[in-house]
Amino acid sequence: MTLRTAGAFALVLGATALFSVAATAQHDADMHASHAEEPDANATARCPIDGMKMRAAGMTPFEHGDATLYFCSQAQADMFAADPARYYKTSTLGDMTLHMSVLTTDEYIAMMKSMGMGRMVDTAKFEGKTHHVTVWVTVGDTEPDLKSAGLALRVVGPGVDASTTGLRYNKMLKTYEAAIAASGDGEQKVAVVITTPPVSL
Repeated sequence: MTLRTAGAFALVLGATALFSVAATAQHDADMHASHAEEPDANATARCPIDGMKMRAAGMTPFEHGDATLYFCSQAQADMFAADPARYYKTSTLGDMTLHMSVLTTDEYIAMMKSMGMGRMVDTAKFEGKTHHVTVWVTVGDTEPDLKSAGLALRVVGPGVDASTTGLRYNKMLKTYEAAIAASGDGEQKVAVVITTPPVSL
């Protein structure tokens, strides 16, 4: 059985280069609402830019709508403030909220180097890719264990063949990630595809 989210994430591309990224989904206003004001010393939050989960008290807070979001650095908070819809998107499927951080490959590599983790990046894997995408899933305040399921990104758009790229589970961050190639003219949409483990007929 395969479940797909609605085509909730859109990439607006030019003929040869990325011009902008537009979200067609609402931001998840409740993502970190429980950590607003002074966070509890043990409260945790995920950075909308890199998906990293840390103690909220040690992160950079940023007021966004009715919620307080937390970032790993002031530089990431500034990136988000400049264009929130470009970097962080959400979509819902039943009780699940799928969170997506979208960076160009150059932005992702530069971010990793700025955090002292440049050696963890295999630049060869980014050849021919345009974006790095990080995905995490929540149900209310919890994060369900989906490691037994298969997660992938499906890119669709006018003038190009639909493509599917598997999401790799990052054990350290407890997120799913992939580098994708989005090219062509017009709006391209990205959906998260969740495949349940197979069962016997």
